[in-house]
Amino acid sequence: MSIPLPVLDLSRVNFYLKLSRPIIWIIILPYYLFPLGGRLDLLATWRFWLGLLYFTFPVSIMMFGINDMADTDVDKYNPRKAHDYFGNQASKSDLFGLWKVILVSNMIPLVIMSIITADWIFYSSYFIVALSLNILYNLKPFAFARKAPWDLPFTPVGFLILVTLACHLNQVPLPKAGPCLFYVSSTLTNHMIAELLDIDCDTLGDKRTTAVVIGKAYTCAFIGALILVQLMNLKTNFRVSHTVDPLRSGIMDDERRTLGKRSNEASKASCKKSVHHRLLVPGMYASSTRYYLHLRRFLSACQH
Repeated sequence: MSIPLPVLDLSRVNFYLKLSRPIIWIIILPYYLFPLGGRLDLLATWRFWLGLLYFTFPVSIMMFGINDMADTDVDKYNPRKAHDYFGNQASKSDLFGLWKVILVSNMIPLVIMSIITADWIFYSSYFIVALSLNILYNLKPFAFARKAPWDLPFTPVGFLILVTLACHLNQVPLPKAGPCLFYVSSTLTNHMIAELLDIDCDTLGDKRTTAVVIGKAYTCAFIGALILVQLMNLKTNFRVSHTVDPLRSGIMDDERRTLGKRSNEASKASCKKSVHHRLLVPGMYASSTRYYLHLRRFLSACQH
């Protein structure tokens, strides 16, 4: 007697993929790539590709899946959630089984990381902290997402934890204060733009976000101030220098020691110039592209 094989329900796969907001993956992935500072040698390692894969669906389904479970009462007013791959106007019955998807999709890659690196403590701790932050932010009785201004710190803290995971997995130094300030201000900018876009439906659903409490005008001013902080941070910490590479936040120190062992000063200077051209220029281009997207979203939201 043959045992029937389980049939993959493509409609449910599409449903969960939509919940993970694939269009927003491009905003999440820089927090994995930027701390690595353009280390092209990492492309040949399993660590890099496993981490890159983890920062797509698993990270997003935990972040946005729990958010959708908590916001079924608000999302019914939100026209953006009806668009393909930008969320879902799902009911509680539609979200049945989502916890299993979140746990399985996160635990499989994290267990693989733990086995291969023989480091169970870090990856277990990361998962517990990340899951706890999402629960505290979204779900009752905590639901800090609805208790302004306590909705503000969770997003930057969560992304700094993701940056820590990226650095630990790829064995690169943690960012210094300058890059961390950039990551915090950029995540807050994204967070406030999202709140500004959702301010009307959040008001209808009685969700007291910071944008709802302070209003559209002050929210636009806050976003403008955050963008100014990022620009000042770029000017101070992300300028092209012969000795500092803030995108790599300390990795250049190791390379400089390696270059220092070379006896030929001309070769050393040439290599240093090559490293900066290869690593800083793409990083600065990516940063300028992010600001262009920030400004477009900011100006579009302020017109409503």
